Amino acid sequence: MISEALGGLAGADLKKIIAYHKYFSAVLLSGEEASEFDVREEGKNIRLSIISIQPNKLVCGIIQNMDDSQLMKDIISEKIKEVIRQNAESVQRIAYILGESASFTESVLNSVIDKEKK
Repeated sequence: MISEALGGLAGADLKKIIAYHKYFSAVLLSGEEASEFDVREEGKNIRLSIISIQPNKLVCGIIQNMDDSQLMKDIISEKIKEVIRQNAESVQRIAYILGESASFTESVLNSVIDKEKK
């Protein structure tokens, strides 16, 4: 809509288009690879994701309306999947460590038993 209203975005001043232009400036100056911000503007909750395409030169922004219930469901679903994945990885690491510990304990105890028999 903005592009159509201005006849294209070439030479457009972001300060005149959106109120949260300072987030774009901050990412441009910092050169960060990606940043996310939660912005409240005119009663709307907005998630602003800014990605550096060329650090300190060019960024791309994705603006999401967080008041959209389907979007919120999708975000919550992704977060739940991430928690489940991390939990499964933790359980696997713990199981691996317990297995190593049990194997080591068995080996040491068997060597003690063998020495007692001799």
